[in-house]
Amino acid sequence: MLAQRLTLPGNNGGITIEGPAGYSAGNTLGEVISNIYPFLFVFAGIGLLFMLIFGGFQLLTGGTDPKRIEIGKQRITFAIVGFLIVFFAFWMVQFVGMIFNLTEFTSIFGP
Repeated sequence: MLAQRLTLPGNNGGITIEGPAGYSAGNTLGEVISNIYPFLFVFAGIGLLFMLIFGGFQLLTGGTDPKRIEIGKQRITFAIVGFLIVFFAFWMVQFVGMIFNLTEFTSIFGP
């Protein structure tokens, strides 16, 4: 899927640049996605943590300003909703894969 070897034209056959060590040319899009998606959940969790902390800080420092308090509440709400969307999207893919017996989905997104 991704370029593993690049040969640049030139004298004596050109210059050959190899891909990363340990990366085989047979990797499919599914294998690439299955290697990346665990990191997406980690980033979603870290993002949730930071947004909750920042929203809570805005609530605490809002004082008597109702606009700042409302912004803090919205930030916390949006952080939780965003994380739930990521969480439920994962489980919806699992559910659809099980219903339609799509082994590709369950093997890519499986635990």
